[in-house]
Amino acid sequence: MNLLKLSPIAACAMLTVSGALAQTSGEISTVVVTGVINKTGSQTITDNDLLSKKATSSSTGDLLQSIPGMYIYNTGGVSGLPMAHGLGDDRMKVTIDGMDLFPACPNHMNSPLSYIDPTKVDSVTVYTGVSPVSVSSDSLGGAVIVTPLKPQFATAGALLTNGEIGAFYRSNGDASGADAKVTLATDQFSLSYTGSGAKSGDYSAAANFKSAVQYAGGQPNVPTLPLDVVGSTFYKAFNHELAMALMSGTNLLELKVGVQHIPYEGFVNQYMDMLSNKSTQTSLRYEGKFDWGNFDAQVYHQNVDHYMNFGEDRQFLYQSMVSGKYTVAGMPMNTVSNTTGVKAKISKPLSDNALLVSGIDVLQYHLNDWWPPAPDSSAPGGVDPSGMMGPNQYQNIHNGERDVYSAFAEIENRYSEKLSSIIGIRAETVRARTDAITSAYCTSQSSNCMVMYSVPYPYTTNQSRQDNNWNASALFNYLPSAQSSYQFGVSRNAKAPNLYQLYAWTSNEGTGLNMMTAPMNNFIGDGNGYVGNPNLKSEVANKVSLDANWHDADEAVWGVRFSPYFTYVQNYIAGQCAPPSILGNTSDCKTGEYNILEYVNQNARIYGADLSSKVRLGVSPTFGTFSVSNVLSYVRGKNETTGDHLYNMMPLNVKVSLNEKIALWSNTVEIQFVDAKTDISSVQNEVATPGYSLLNLKSTWSDEKYSISFGIDNALNKFYYQPLGGAYMGQGVTMFINGNNTVSAVPGMGRSFYSRLTAKF
Repeated sequence: MNLLKLSPIAACAMLTVSGALAQTSGEISTVVVTGVINKTGSQTITDNDLLSKKATSSSTGDLLQSIPGMYIYNTGGVSGLPMAHGLGDDRMKVTIDGMDLFPACPNHMNSPLSYIDPTKVDSVTVYTGVSPVSVSSDSLGGAVIVTPLKPQFATAGALLTNGEIGAFYRSNGDASGADAKVTLATDQFSLSYTGSGAKSGDYSAAANFKSAVQYAGGQPNVPTLPLDVVGSTFYKAFNHELAMALMSGTNLLELKVGVQHIPYEGFVNQYMDMLSNKSTQTSLRYEGKFDWGNFDAQVYHQNVDHYMNFGEDRQFLYQSMVSGKYTVAGMPMNTVSNTTGVKAKISKPLSDNALLVSGIDVLQYHLNDWWPPAPDSSAPGGVDPSGMMGPNQYQNIHNGERDVYSAFAEIENRYSEKLSSIIGIRAETVRARTDAITSAYCTSQSSNCMVMYSVPYPYTTNQSRQDNNWNASALFNYLPSAQSSYQFGVSRNAKAPNLYQLYAWTSNEGTGLNMMTAPMNNFIGDGNGYVGNPNLKSEVANKVSLDANWHDADEAVWGVRFSPYFTYVQNYIAGQCAPPSILGNTSDCKTGEYNILEYVNQNARIYGADLSSKVRLGVSPTFGTFSVSNVLSYVRGKNETTGDHLYNMMPLNVKVSLNEKIALWSNTVEIQFVDAKTDISSVQNEVATPGYSLLNLKSTWSDEKYSISFGIDNALNKFYYQPLGGAYMGQGVTMFINGNNTVSAVPGMGRSFYSRLTAKF
């Protein structure tokens, strides 16, 4: 890939930015550039709000669970996938420290949020409604912007040295970890290190949920687990980053180099586990304030080396087609990716009441996904020459590329003290390609070949395509008084298909192939297998939202926020039963089983509302300040083409919290109510889940140097199934689709005691 291969959109935008930079005078006088309106459509969680949340989970995604309309697909222990208003995973824009990162895995195990540990997060800004075009590209509207700790500088002539250490423990799963931050800085130079490590075993549900032989599949050598243990929920992760920053006047230059190593992470709703994920991230960022406005730029690169196989809770040794013995060692799967990004943005006041924000984004993503032949210790040369999974490697995505070039312009206007707007447009070009498939496990049909392919393969030539998309959004803010505000938003957002939706392939020769390869291409954890479609069109989401906010003048005593929304998605990418041209002998999908589905374009509508409120109950010199808060969310999704329900729509849910703040203490009693999930996707054989309620208790004590957070999640030890947990695939025979002969949802975690301590120095 070549960063100089810019589209006309990006080239024109670069000329615009260059012209703006040329307006700077030799002697810089700066202006302070701020937004002219209050962006009530977004919600930001700061470090103080995150203090207790960092004690309860090692997944940054879980920090977002308190935001109305925001949910997390529960996948791996550190790799949650975000979802807002019924659209999730890569349909949402996720930015980590300014970097737009992509999963490098056919199961999306290494999600963008997995590349930053919760202890490193300073704030998170979430757009669940209509997003300005400046923050959402190549997505369907929702955006998550994760901001890490900012560089620190000393006062003039001084030397700053400080740091922080922390540790946590959680009883369920025997989870533990530690983190550290160290900074050395002058008034112009800052050097810092952040590091963290976390690990956990499998967690336990509140009750037994399976039989002793349910996941054996009639096979020997299948690991057994206690009947209440949720398999493949273990993990271990390490993150390290070194950051250097230079400050000169109003100019900031920051260089960061980060590495991540995840030795293992189980995935309870997938057929495979992640047994290694190594990532290196480098980012160079510049912020400058000039006489005409602000200029921000960033260049970054990420390299990922990803490996999947069967973890300790699954059958690892399978029967050899040569010897008949159980000597075939797993199903190795490798993925490597390289992501390079360039961003540039200017913010220029046009008047006292108008601000222009414009910029470019260039993103180049390369992915290679191949599965080596499975080792067979009983075969000559260590690889079965007659089939099963060999003797060749299987090319899943062969040198895939997906490049995004976009430019945007956005104007913020204040028409009066009460009325303002943000209106913007973004043009985007997405180029995708892959090389021809040149290798599969075997190339001739034989009695031993479990996965049979013949030449020509589905993609015998290089594949390429280009999507030219445009996004637009308009948000209008009305502030009639100090006690109320309203925002109305409308947007059009387009997203091109990802590489797996386009190019993940299978063959129509025999059923063995479909049973073993297609299920390994699945992002959503529903147990089905998926096959790509190179003829897919870009999804287009048309959204209307309202955000109404009522509160006292100081926003300290009471507040109510109501946010209804409606989204119509054209060319919604969904799964339908694969035709005979793919399955080879049938196009039937069976109820009560997992099936092979093909990605197709359909239409969908999603609607719902979020309601949140807070009220201060009273203030006591002895017992402090008491308040109560609640969050209610409702969402429904319908496939307009088939009449089916959309997959993984969160049922009606409510959180009610009684809060006490006294001196340095914050205490919360939280009750969560979740309705039964009965509106389910029939084509995906989605599992219904019953309603439940949970009680959580948490306390935090914090001063300038020390803090301690502790509590009990699921204090009453209630058994429940996770509505967004997907299908339970966490143990037993998972090489073949339906190998376990059972369809079940994923149980939630039972009672867990937790604590976290931090100390600053």
